[in-house]
Amino acid sequence: MKEVDLNKAKGRNVVEISVADKRFRIVRVVTGVRQLYADYMTRTKEAIEKAASLEIREGETEEDYALRVEAVTEDVNSFVAVKREAYFGMLELILNRNGYELDRKWWIENTDEIDQQTFVEVCLTKDAPGEKKKMTGSV
Repeated sequence: MKEVDLNKAKGRNVVEISVADKRFRIVRVVTGVRQLYADYMTRTKEAIEKAASLEIREGETEEDYALRVEAVTEDVNSFVAVKREAYFGMLELILNRNGYELDRKWWIENTDEIDQQTFVEVCLTKDAPGEKKKMTGSV
């Protein structure tokens, strides 16, 4: 009988990412991360479409327009919180599956939104066709 250990790095792309004073070696990016990212992108598209729909409609009163703007503004503000939590959810899954614990305080104090987004996207694309077997980089 042939034994296969899917927990080994053999055959998987490995990415090493430096963030502030830490370095992370990422081997595994589980399907749950990709699902969270897809959900986040769907929510992003919806928020953009709502914001883009804010042109004044023919026959619309200023009061009705102001109510629509207020509703969209509330939605965009709630999206900011959703975005932050979505990235922390993705970070947590990536880090946990690769032997690290998510230290939210450290990520808040040492990174910004772009660092977190870049970290997740580098991990998501590490297994894309044409990627090198071992990548290194800094965020």
